[in-house]
Amino acid sequence: MSENKILASVSSSLKTVSAGINTLNENIGSWAEEYAFRTHQESLLELEVMVMEMALKTVQEKAKREKEYQDLLDGMDPQTRKIFDKL
Repeated sequence: MSENKILASVSSSLKTVSAGINTLNENIGSWAEEYAFRTHQESLLELEVMVMEMALKTVQEKAKREKEYQDLLDGMDPQTRKIFDKL
């Protein structure tokens, strides 16, 4: 084989390898972008869940306080309740 044929063969092989590497790099870039996007979305969802949990706790605490208040009112004798209602 002449030197030119060897170089042409090596060049052809390198072009194939180079094209494969470029394709792989493009795929990795796409995967990285998708990962970054999904990570961002996941962070937003985590924040949303935290806010929802806080809102639920707030509602539960309010209901608890209202029940305690109503129990306090229900436990008063009628005369004390009349005085309390006037305040």
